Amino acid sequence: MKKLLLVLLISISFAKAQNAANLFFNANGERAAAMGNAYTALSDEVLALAWNPAGLGYLRSYASSVVGRFGFGNSTITGFEQYGINSWNVDINSWTQLNFIGIVVPFEIESVKGGTGLSFRRIYNLTKEQNHTIKTAEGDTYSYHDNSDGGVDAFTLAVGVRVHKAVSLGLTLNYLVGSVDGFKNLNLNNQSDPSNYVTYHNRYSGFSAEAGILVKPMDFFSLGAYFSIPYTVTEDTTGGGTVDLGIPMSYSLGVAIFPTDHLVFSLDYRNQPISSVTVDGIKLKSLYGTEDTYSIHIGGEWQTEKIAYRLGFYKNKKTENILNPDQVYTGGVGIKFGTFIINAALEYTNTEIKQNFDLDDESIPFTQNTSEWRITIGAQVYFFGTF
Repeated sequence: MKKLLLVLLISISFAKAQNAANLFFNANGERAAAMGNAYTALSDEVLALAWNPAGLGYLRSYASSVVGRFGFGNSTITGFEQYGINSWNVDINSWTQLNFIGIVVPFEIESVKGGTGLSFRRIYNLTKEQNHTIKTAEGDTYSYHDNSDGGVDAFTLAVGVRVHKAVSLGLTLNYLVGSVDGFKNLNLNNQSDPSNYVTYHNRYSGFSAEAGILVKPMDFFSLGAYFSIPYTVTEDTTGGGTVDLGIPMSYSLGVAIFPTDHLVFSLDYRNQPISSVTVDGIKLKSLYGTEDTYSIHIGGEWQTEKIAYRLGFYKNKKTENILNPDQVYTGGVGIKFGTFIINAALEYTNTEIKQNFDLDDESIPFTQNTSEWRITIGAQVYFFGTF
């Protein structure tokens, strides 16, 4: 039993700790989160720094924003009952991240209008505190802790220029930096064994660039496209090793419709070419059989003079990691106090992962069901100067 548990835990923990496989889309901004992250065609304010730099071409005033996010949840793992595991529960304890800080400035040079800005944002979130409780048929209780804190962040410089009344183009340059600290620990019946305690510290660095286009042919309709240019993240691992993580080109396409001055609907398609992520030049598809996926996002917003109400939903085609959930239900509000706006978003995620665990000559199917709550809170301030 102990051998089986150790092999299972090491295998599943290793799969979750593959930082290359965990480089999933980490959305920025509270308004976007509340609208199902369907935001590519709506980015005409400070969040354009994270979503579509072309939106900076439509800036109307100076603005700044700060956003934080936290979450918690739980998982159950089933399929090992016939091997003496009566129950396997995972608590995902509360985690936090500084999600976004940004400031934007509009400009007009002769007849050319545009905007520029600086931001700090979390690109990839690697923070999780997972506590496994496994009860066996023999009456033993195994406690396994798999905790990590950190992520990959970007210091961003972006510019957007309106090349036509209805067309804006944008470019973003990112300096990437980050780290993750973590530990793994296995206890039996609350008895600690130092040999089962492992710590690690990884650092990340790199450069990346993004481009975007935003088209507003009519007042009630806009189209947006965002492209992330291929780049490399260097991971310096515990023990002095270095790994190059190659991130392929990805993109999102969006449309927004404004039926009235108070109502907006948005739709995004985002591709996720995860199979083409490389570890020292080897694709994840070759290493782990990882498949590509994509997500569909929808959102809506109703604005009154002081309050905005938002709803959204998005779904991934396929997922093999709880950091990239199957489906997410979202909602939120925004409250205006003159030029100061407070926004809040609530996301509920649900994920079902079905996999096979190979033990000797036997393949054991198992299922992991995970639910998680995410809360995003932020504020925006609009300053003097309107173009």
